[in-house]
Amino acid sequence: MITTTGLIFTHYRRFGYNSRVKEFAPLVREGNLDRQEWLAFFHEVKSELDNNTWEREKIDSVLEKLGLTDDYEKYITACKS
Repeated sequence: MITTTGLIFTHYRRFGYNSRVKEFAPLVREGNLDRQEWLAFFHEVKSELDNNTWEREKIDSVLEKLGLTDDYEKYITACKS
């Protein structure tokens, strides 16, 4: 789940939309995934990303340990412009 969420986060930040939806659509149509559950999940992730609260503590902790906090903030600023 973390990998999927991380990819959703990255693609949403980079492209402005969830490029992974096409991979989930066939699974929903085949009945392998519950549509309402995944819609709720995607909306929650989108809301957290829009509000810059998604996994923020974990991200900040890892970036700080790696000494990349300033680089990350520059990247986010560049992505928004």
